[in-house]
Amino acid sequence: MATQAELIAAFREETEDLFKALRKYVYFNLGVAPYTSTDEVLSTIAEADRVPYLTIVNINGILYWFTDSTTLVPLVGNLALTDKSVTLPKMADIIAGTVIGKQTKDGTPEALSMTTLLSMLGLSTIVNDVSNKVDKADGYSLISSNELAKIHESGSDDQDLTAINEAILSLQNIAGQRTYSFTLPSAGTVAERLLGTIVYGEGAEGWTFEADGIDLLVTHSTGRNISNISVSQIGTEGIRPLLNGVGYVGYLAESTSVLRIEGFAASIAYSILTIITFA
Repeated sequence: MATQAELIAAFREETEDLFKALRKYVYFNLGVAPYTSTDEVLSTIAEADRVPYLTIVNINGILYWFTDSTTLVPLVGNLALTDKSVTLPKMADIIAGTVIGKQTKDGTPEALSMTTLLSMLGLSTIVNDVSNKVDKADGYSLISSNELAKIHESGSDDQDLTAINEAILSLQNIAGQRTYSFTLPSAGTVAERLLGTIVYGEGAEGWTFEADGIDLLVTHSTGRNISNISVSQIGTEGIRPLLNGVGYVGYLAESTSVLRIEGFAASIAYSILTIITFA
């Protein structure tokens, strides 16, 4: 009868033989350069050595095993994903109010905040500038439809007209300036308005004005055709668009640098805000 030492030695020998046999399959190409393709694996490993669910190979850093003598699939935990196989619901949670992008060409995709995104697009300065200008006009807010804006406060019409002009234009011209404005003070005639302080909107600082009877001649430097003109009165209630020929009767683009506004605010005893949009 075998002694305990002999039994242990025999078990150890059989175990070592078993591990040697397993290593031939389980650790194929472990510790050496990975295979570069499935074709290389099939041309290198003999078919007799391809044991399904036992022979493991390393292809470009991903562990595969055979499901039959010719088919290799990734091991669970080392799954090689095919293109477009991950859907959005399967992605990791991202912070609300962010977008996925890269800050540099060679960067890693990450969740970008709106502040970072605006900075990358070069819009941070514009957004902050508009916010500051809107804050200058107390209670001022842009609204749609026929009203350009309204100042929710009482008092004289001596509002912060520069802030109003610039805020409107900054919001409308983010994609490239097409809209300009100017404000003429309250007076009985066009000529008398031009004697007062003219408030120029952004980009209109070099424009000149001339009275021709009840018409206003505007010389600008855009070199473009007129798309639209809006004339509004600035009173104690706010800014009211002048419609149906009240703000002006018509206009004539005498050239791409000279505009005639006909019958300009002839009977309006308020400061006049004019916004001109070019094509």
